[in-house]
This record gives sequence, structure tokens and C-alpha cells, in this order.
Amino acid sequence: EESNAMVAPNDAELAAYLARHADTFRPPMVVSFEQVFFSADAPAAELEAKATQALAALRAGAPASRVGQPTLLPASQSRAPMDAVARDFGAAFAQPLATLPLATWQGPIRSTFGTHLVRVSERTTAAAPSLSEVRPQVVREGENDRRERTRREAYRAMAANYRIVIDGKPAPAGTAP
Repeated sequence: EESNAMVAPNDAELAAYLARHADTFRPPMVVSFEQVFFSADAPAAELEAKATQALAALRAGAPASRVGQPTLLPASQSRAPMDAVARDFGAAFAQPLATLPLATWQGPIRSTFGTHLVRVSERTTAAAPSLSEVRPQVVREGENDRRERTRREAYRAMAANYRIVIDGKPAPAGTAP
């Protein structure tokens, strides 16, 4: 692993690595939204009826504060990174926010806490960062990938010189620890 560590990658190599792994370094989508909550404590049919009535009221102009149930969850989020929304509300809640129409109440959307009606007011997908913005992270991740690749290649080369037996049966070709 360490034999290749002496040569630092040049800018062209770092830029190529960044291009191949752009999504790894791209900041998460940012979303602003309001939500109205309904506890999952009620029977499913009752919950569905309440959410349907509330959705109609919201679309007719009723204030969000007048429908739904009290909750400790924030009633609105402004420019929240999508990974933070997923952490706070759950992935099942966050995922639809990426595609819901803007400026209109939608739902019901389920979360780990209950059911929600949601109005997304803003959604911004971050552009891929430049190398200068993420150079230390690209260097670190590129070095980790290089070490892992070197280690796998060394194990394969060593394994080629041995007959590997696992639980009394020959291991498939190319098996390495």
C-alpha cells in the first residue's frame, strides 16, 4: 500500500478523479417546505379521511396552522439540505420532496412519525463543485481508492501463488482475503 504513496497526484489526475466521482462531492439538494402533521395513532381510514379533508382545505386557502395536529416537528424548513431533512423526518418523507410540484399542497406523505401534507416552495440542486473547492476531499478519497486498489491487487498476486481452501473446498478462482 505504502509503496505508491510517495507520488502525489497532479491537478489533471485530481480533476479526472473528481469528474469520475462528481456525485460523491456534490452538495445535497436544498429544499424549503411547509408541512402539516397527522399522528399515526388514528386508524388508517380515519387518518386518510382527515388528511384528505385537510388537503382540500389547504388548497382552498386555509392557513396551515388551522389544520393538522400539534407536533414538535418544525412546521416549515427554509433551505434545508435534503440529507438533514431525511435525518429529521426519515428518508421516506424526504425522497418525494425532490420531485413534488412547487407551491402547491401535496400528500399524504408518510414519515416515521405519521402522515404529512407538504408544500414545497423552493428546491435547488447544487452544481458540481470545482476542484479548488473540494481539493482536500478529492485528495483524501483518491488516496483511499488508490490504497484499496493496490491492496486488492497485492492480495490477488499473492493468492495466485497459493491453493486456497475454505471449509475443505477449493475457493473460486480470483478469491482473495
